Amino acid sequence: QGMGMASRTRMSQFNAGRTGGFHKGRRDSEGSMTDAEGAAYLIALRHVLVAEDIAQAIREHEPRARVVRAASAEEAAWAVEGVARLRVAFVAADPEGFEASALARAVAARGGRVVLMGEAAEAKGPALGFAVLRRPFDSGAVIGHLEP
Repeated sequence: QGMGMASRTRMSQFNAGRTGGFHKGRRDSEGSMTDAEGAAYLIALRHVLVAEDIAQAIREHEPRARVVRAASAEEAAWAVEGVARLRVAFVAADPEGFEASALARAVAARGGRVVLMGEAAEAKGPALGFAVLRRPFDSGAVIGHLEP
């Protein structure tokens, strides 16, 4: 009752921001509106050290990036349920049949692009129209896939 309109609005923004339902905009150094939390990146890969290398490269490019990690494509489809927007999903998967997967649908629904990884992806991905992160890779190769 004793809370004024401005206080209620701030509390509503705070609480919604904690649940992921509200993204408060801010101005960047040039005065343009940006999303305070921005879109997330996804890494679906069972190799923890390689996933960490990819996450580190993403953060070199975008220090405040949100990176969601999962050990498999199946786990990743579940892990992105609370994510409103995805920029790029790095996924260890065979390109054959990937488009019909739950993860492919989840990434597309969030506006993301898919970059496949692994032996099958390197062998068949480009011919099937997929972007592929080829091994061995460095941070420059990862960053090259972050821009549209």
